[in-house]
Amino acid sequence: MKEFILDCEHDYIAFAIALLGVLFIIFPNQVSNIAHILLGLALLFFVGFSVIGYFKYKDKQVNIGKLIVYTILAIVILMEKGDDLHSLGIMWSVVSLQNVSEEINEFFAHHKFSFVRLIMIIISLGLALLLLLDPAHHFSSHVQILGIEVISTVFIREHHLKHKKK
Repeated sequence: MKEFILDCEHDYIAFAIALLGVLFIIFPNQVSNIAHILLGLALLFFVGFSVIGYFKYKDKQVNIGKLIVYTILAIVILMEKGDDLHSLGIMWSVVSLQNVSEEINEFFAHHKFSFVRLIMIIISLGLALLLLLDPAHHFSSHVQILGIEVISTVFIREHHLKHKKK
């Protein structure tokens, strides 16, 4: 999701995503009730945009295996009942742990120590583990955290765009 927001070419899409983040913060329980639909559709959109990028822009960094797994996860999630936050929370935590593993790889690949990035990795890892250990209890809190993360990523995007223009 972070990559999609940061690479977004249109301000109105970033604004809509930020509004979605606000809804996640204000209405975490209601979002939790439809989380299986939101997560399943988000995964399918990610897969769809990745496939388009692969063919249209010759993006060779697309991980086909990951797209297949995300497609399977999306289908399973969309078939789930909305009241099963336990399995949905476990799936969310596994995807989060996979994303943290990529962040860790990038952290070590740059050979430059970044205290802020290290703290973000530790926080992300801790939140993913909390969700994995007690998914139903921590789900609504994670929806709110996701809202904060989405909004902050939109602001980071705006910051990067302003610095690119200079």
